[in-house]
Amino acid sequence: GGGLTGNTNITEYITSDGRITEDVTAESVDKMVELHIPEDTIGLNRVGQPLYYVSAKVQDEPLLPPEQCEVIGLVYNLGPVGATFDPSININIEYDESELPQGVTEKNLIIGTYSSGDEHWTDLDSLVDPDSNIVTTEVNHFSYFAILAYTYPASFVLNDFSLTNEKIILGE
Repeated sequence: GGGLTGNTNITEYITSDGRITEDVTAESVDKMVELHIPEDTIGLNRVGQPLYYVSAKVQDEPLLPPEQCEVIGLVYNLGPVGATFDPSININIEYDESELPQGVTEKNLIIGTYSSGDEHWTDLDSLVDPDSNIVTTEVNHFSYFAILAYTYPASFVLNDFSLTNEKIILGE
């Protein structure tokens, strides 16, 4: 479990070289984020030492979403900052479909990660399960993560369009 603070101690599941010895699941305090770290994954902190905990906490200060995009739910700070995983691990983020902007369908939701160094969001390959309201992605590092919904205005592509100089009479 995630404990009261969103931290999950993994010292009993990791070797001195950072290898996870059995599957580990951790979750945020609000239970909206779940991390799955499979057995035999190498988990290291930013200086290359084994991880002793993982955390999933709500980001206190808002992070601006990309243009024409909305954050669905909250932004989560997964840590420790700079942690890496080999191979990648799964992150599941739950959402409330009542928070979807008008015109956005569940199948178009994605998980994005925010880089504080260059202050931009990166879209991640994501899988949406609309039956359980969960979006899943694989990551090899920790940072800030959130579900994103792009709200582009409608656009149209014209096919077989032609202009003529014929006059059209009112009512035709």
